[in-house]
Amino acid sequence: MLVHMELITNESTRKKTLKRRQAGLLKKTKELSTLCSIPACVVVYNTDDDEANLAAWPSIPEAKAILTKVMDMPEADRPRRMLDPEGFLQQQITKLRRRIDTLKFERHHHMIANIIFELATGHRKNMDDLSLEVLNDVKLEVRRRLKVVRECITKHRAQGEASSSMVMVPEATVKPPPLGFDLNEAAPFDDAPARE
Repeated sequence: MLVHMELITNESTRKKTLKRRQAGLLKKTKELSTLCSIPACVVVYNTDDDEANLAAWPSIPEAKAILTKVMDMPEADRPRRMLDPEGFLQQQITKLRRRIDTLKFERHHHMIANIIFELATGHRKNMDDLSLEVLNDVKLEVRRRLKVVRECITKHRAQGEASSSMVMVPEATVKPPPLGFDLNEAAPFDDAPARE
């Protein structure tokens, strides 16, 4: 929910609000510093008030020491630790974009797995409705799964772990469901990086 903020025009109300909010800000900073055991400071500079135009926590000298330490950091370290509101939002946008990309990849991977399942169970009769890119990804995923199965068979044969409950059918007699393409034929996008 976005809250529209604007200057309080009534001077008396503005001063009361400043005093109350400033006290709350200083209190929260103190709590944050104590709970997380980190050096923290707050400086509030009020140009409208001649009597008390500067408020600082924990104190002005301690605030100066913390700010000096931050400003003395090497330039390379500053961007990671110092963010203005725009920088913070940009950082959050970047994180969200990465998350969206991850979700898109996972969604695509599940879609490919679902297509293969539908083909294997006979719920899908053809792949005429699929794009060339999706067809290629289905083909690459089928190849990957076949490779895993063949490696597993080879490993079991090498270890001599033929179970009496498992009947090994010769590879020549295994007839996979028709996929609409030859698995031994080069995929249209074989030069493109395969999806993991």
